[in-house]
Amino acid sequence: MDCDYEAMCATLCLEQTQAVHYYARTPEGSSLGNIAGFFFANFAYVDNDCNYQVADLFAVDIDLDTKRFVKAKLDDININAKETLILLWFNTIAAQHVKLHAMANWGVNVDEALADVNPFFRQSSVVTVLYNYFGYTSFNGFFETWAKEGLVSPGWMKPEKPLVQAFNHGIKANVWQHSQIVELVKYSEFVNFVVQVRAIFTAEFQKHKDLFPGTDGEAMFVGTVLHSLDHSLMDWNLKDPLWLDVDDP
Repeated sequence: MDCDYEAMCATLCLEQTQAVHYYARTPEGSSLGNIAGFFFANFAYVDNDCNYQVADLFAVDIDLDTKRFVKAKLDDININAKETLILLWFNTIAAQHVKLHAMANWGVNVDEALADVNPFFRQSSVVTVLYNYFGYTSFNGFFETWAKEGLVSPGWMKPEKPLVQAFNHGIKANVWQHSQIVELVKYSEFVNFVVQVRAIFTAEFQKHKDLFPGTDGEAMFVGTVLHSLDHSLMDWNLKDPLWLDVDDP
């Protein structure tokens, strides 16, 4: 299956949690068209020598009417759709998705006292915290096996742990202010769904919050609904991982 890189870049911006990086769109009737800008400030990536790098700005323009890539820049370098896809996907797994895991730790309660109030929730909380811990601390350990099998470059095993550096960058960068994301409701199935579901989730959480003491409702929404969606959408959107050009410098 061939990849339509221009359409795929638009999909990764509009139909995943990366939509949170939407910044603004051109005014109605603009001669440039109906263009949305997605800005990734202090953008973390790992270069072809497996060195952790941070660009000042990764900017991607998407035509909202055609759902296609228009242009992109990494700092002062113009990059094409195929190159943009690589960076968007790396951000998805290394800096964006980890935020959901991190925030989920505020949507749980592992206190033993909760065993009397909501034992299933306490059990789920313990599993969530352990999963987040093992995912963060253990993932880097897989590189040795993968390198031996020829699946990754040996450079990923550097003592500096470039992927973990990217993880940390994404977590510390927090979440971009994104109230303007509602402007994408008519152009993104994902945003349209999340905006509506979040309102319902928040209202229902308020009704039953006595069952979830010490828990932040927004964090629970992120750790359950958004996290699950992000996994499913990553699988649905990138139908063939070989679309990612591992040899591109």
